[in-house]
Amino acid sequence: MSMQQLAGTVVTKRFIDGSFVGAWPFAIYIRFAGVDTGKRINAVGQLDQFNSWLCNESGLPDIGSNRTADAFEMISLPSIAGQYEDGSVDYQAVFRLNYRQRSV
Repeated sequence: MSMQQLAGTVVTKRFIDGSFVGAWPFAIYIRFAGVDTGKRINAVGQLDQFNSWLCNESGLPDIGSNRTADAFEMISLPSIAGQYEDGSVDYQAVFRLNYRQRSV
């Protein structure tokens, strides 16, 4: 399993005082070897379980001064991100951390 930042912060709402509501997009990847259909279905299930854990049970991280994490959300369903000659397959799910940045 690996994680990759997809882009910088996306500002979704800006306020006069300089504060804003932002989103930080990232992807989680999981690789399964072989062509077994059961394993492929399991990959999607594991990413769904990760989503449940992240959004409901993991708690929100401390993301530094003047920032408050609001919520995690899955913004794309798990899908195939790559297939390789040896039969391994990478699955990806895209998430977003929504947060508030207070003015300095």
